[in-house]
Amino acid sequence: MGKIEDAVFYDDSKLEKITCPQKLQSIGENAFGGCGSLAEVELNDGLKEIGVLAFCGSGIRSIDIKDSVTNLEQYAFYYCKDLQNVRLGKGIKEIKDYTFNSCSKLKTIKIPENVTSIGQFAFERSGLTTIDIPDTVTSIGEVAFGDCKNLQDVTIGNGMAYVSESAFWNSGITNVKIGNHVKSLHNYAFEECKNLKQISIPENVTEIQYAVFRGCESLEKIDIPDTIEKIGGNSFKWTKWYANQKTE
Repeated sequence: MGKIEDAVFYDDSKLEKITCPQKLQSIGENAFGGCGSLAEVELNDGLKEIGVLAFCGSGIRSIDIKDSVTNLEQYAFYYCKDLQNVRLGKGIKEIKDYTFNSCSKLKTIKIPENVTSIGQFAFERSGLTTIDIPDTVTSIGEVAFGDCKNLQDVTIGNGMAYVSESAFWNSGITNVKIGNHVKSLHNYAFEECKNLKQISIPENVTEIQYAVFRGCESLEKIDIPDTIEKIGGNSFKWTKWYANQKTE
C-alpha cells in the first residue's frame, strides 16, 4: 500500500488504533478526520507525506512523526483536543498553517533545528506553556501563537528578522526573549498579552509598528533602545507604563 486515500476513514467513530504498513508513503486528505475514538497512531518509517486535515478532529493523544516525513500539510492535526505529545522528525522544514491549531492539551513541543518556517495560525489556541523558536526559523506567520492562554515563556531565535502581525496576540506570556537579528515588531505582535509585566527590546530593533503592546495591562517596565527609529500609533496604549508616562 503506497497511499491511504482521501477521506477513507473519515468520521469513523469505531476506529481506535491504526498501525501504518511499512510500505506506506502518503496519508491522504482527511484520511482520519473526525475519528473521535482514534487514540493511537503508529506511523511507519518511510512515510513521506501527511495530507491536509489528515487527523483533524481525531482523538489522537500522541504522535511520533518519523524522520522520513518531508511534507506535513496544513491543518494536519487541527483541533486534536486530546493531543499531548508530538515529536517532529528531521525531515520537516515547514510547520504549515493551522497544523496544530486548537490542540488544547498540547503543552510542549520541541521545534527541531531543521524547521525554517512556522505558518499562520499554526499553534493558535493550543495549550502550549513554553516555546523555544530555534535560530534556523526565519519566519513565523500571523497569529502563529495567538490566543495561547497558557503560554508563559517565549524565546525568539536569532534567525528572525521580524515578529509577524499578531504572532502572540492575546497569549499568556510572562517572559519573552527577542532574538538578536529582529529588526521590526509588526502590528499587534504582543497585543492583549495581559500577564506581560516587563519587556527588554534589543538594540537591533529599529521599528515598533501599530499597537504592538496595546492592552498589555500589566506591562509597567519597558526598555526601549536608542536604535528605535519608528514607533507606531497605540503601541503602548492601555499599559501601566503608558499610564505612568501621562502622570509624570
